[in-house]
Amino acid sequence: MASGKPGAVHSGNDSSYEWDLARCFEEARWRFPERPWPTNEIVREGLDDYLAFTLGAGPRAKVEFGPENDIYRAGIEMYERWTGTSGPVKLGGTLKPRDFGYALCRHYTALQSFDEDALVAAGRKMLRAHLQERWLGSGQYIRAATWLKIVHHQLGGEADPRQCILRAYDDMPDVTRPVFV
Repeated sequence: MASGKPGAVHSGNDSSYEWDLARCFEEARWRFPERPWPTNEIVREGLDDYLAFTLGAGPRAKVEFGPENDIYRAGIEMYERWTGTSGPVKLGGTLKPRDFGYALCRHYTALQSFDEDALVAAGRKMLRAHLQERWLGSGQYIRAATWLKIVHHQLGGEADPRQCILRAYDDMPDVTRPVFV
């Protein structure tokens, strides 16, 4: 609530400011002097979260912070810096979360154009590869919820947060949807 506006926890609204803070704090974790992260750990774990937070901040970032703010370019620069790769992304195959996030940042900055349905399909493929075993099976519920929000709310247009989270059952083919859902 440092911005003077009630945050998502208090208002139920998505807050670009809080997502942007999470993005900055994620990078600060890598650089903590008492335990700096090795490059392979930053690429393997840190970039996934950094790009998720970038995407969370992005939809309203320009409204909240002014037109000069380009949150997606920050995501692109961070990805390229740590992976050493740049340029067009192909949506074929199953993308890692960081690669999918990079593709979205490129799309939102008009550096690369994708069909919206192709983005949703690529996002769902990424979710199918990570939700069940890697995230939910390992207790990484916030990470799972964040990427579900990106794919089903931001890209897919699901307005109801509960339904957005319940879409996890659609992306975990080995898990039977409970009757009460």
